[in-house]
Amino acid sequence: DWAYSLKDGTEKDPKSILISYQKTEGTAHIKHLCGNILIQKLKPDSTGVYLYEEVQADRRSAEDVAKGIIGTLRTLRD
Repeated sequence: DWAYSLKDGTEKDPKSILISYQKTEGTAHIKHLCGNILIQKLKPDSTGVYLYEEVQADRRSAEDVAKGIIGTLRTLRD
């Protein structure tokens, strides 16, 4: 499940958006998955992105989680 909230600013000029997600059903191989992505306008040409994720899954190491977060950041940059 995903949800998002405009934390600061307006729809036309957002200053801060929070995106939250969690696994609520599906494969038993992923026992727990949740996270947040905070996107903040820092300057007119600069955006801060802050990610937090928890994962408890079969065959998923802390390094795998870090690589996934880096992949998300790369996707957001493009």
